[in-house]
Amino acid sequence: MSLFEFILALYVVLAGLGLTLLVRSVGQIIEARSRVKLYWVHTAWLGFTFLTHVSSWFLVWSFRDVASWTVGEFLLLVSVPTVLYLVSHVSVPEIPEDDSTHDMRTYYYARYRLILGLLGATIVLNIANESFLLDRFELTRLNAFRLTALAALVVGFATPRPRVHAAVVGFLMLTLIAGLYVLDVRLT
Repeated sequence: MSLFEFILALYVVLAGLGLTLLVRSVGQIIEARSRVKLYWVHTAWLGFTFLTHVSSWFLVWSFRDVASWTVGEFLLLVSVPTVLYLVSHVSVPEIPEDDSTHDMRTYYYARYRLILGLLGATIVLNIANESFLLDRFELTRLNAFRLTALAALVVGFATPRPRVHAAVVGFLMLTLIAGLYVLDVRLT
């Protein structure tokens, strides 16, 4: 087993737990669909969180050539899937099998600052990982996308206005999808 495989093992477990939790929660919403009032902005944030999980897992490959690791560097690396797990946990309520109803709009606006703050933290942590583990910070296209997303999250964090949140999540979804195509990161 290589050092990177050893490091990657815990990252994979944490990222897998976050994705599993998110998918499980969406499954609960589907099962309870007659008792759940969906809100498209909340649903879009769930999609954004899923894509963030996947892209984060994919981009960890850039650290494969790091020759040695300290415990601090390792903790910095695994902080990303840990925080994304928390985003997954906070983003969807536990839906019991009773007759209670759930309004996702009300749920989202009661937690939007926590959700957006944690998503913003993942961007900061990704930039910190690149800076510390690869000994560089350059304004690459990837970092330009990251900083643009962080600015949009700050705008959403600052206000509870539904139109702002609709614009922010729409903008971020387009930015993330465009980034996946523009950056064209390939594993080699």
